[in-house]
Amino acid sequence: MTTQAASGRQGIDWSKHRSILIEIAIVTAIALIFILIVPALLSGFRLNLMGRFLALAIVALGIDLIWGFTGLLSLGHGVFFALGGYALAMHLKLQIPPTASIQLPEFMSLYGVTELPWFWKPFASFPFLCWR
Repeated sequence: MTTQAASGRQGIDWSKHRSILIEIAIVTAIALIFILIVPALLSGFRLNLMGRFLALAIVALGIDLIWGFTGLLSLGHGVFFALGGYALAMHLKLQIPPTASIQLPEFMSLYGVTELPWFWKPFASFPFLCWR
């Protein structure tokens, strides 16, 4: 009896893990292609569009995983994604050039707002969105 069999430990069978290693290598290669090569080939519009599609794909994957494994529809994913989108939209609306005559987002001036509301002021700085 060998010492491995006597102690109950067995060696790693790399033939079983080979397919997993191949899958990891393929996913890594695809990620590197997306990160390094695709931005150089696509126009700004197409790159922006691809970013939106990938963000929606991440949300769809999360919902698919939670719904597939548990059978429960998680509305928390939608709420979390919506709050992140709303916060980023508030930040982007406040990116007004300093030479503009009105330093408010255009939809606020339609309703007679003359000063930025207090709850919009933190969204003027991007680090606030990243939770400092």
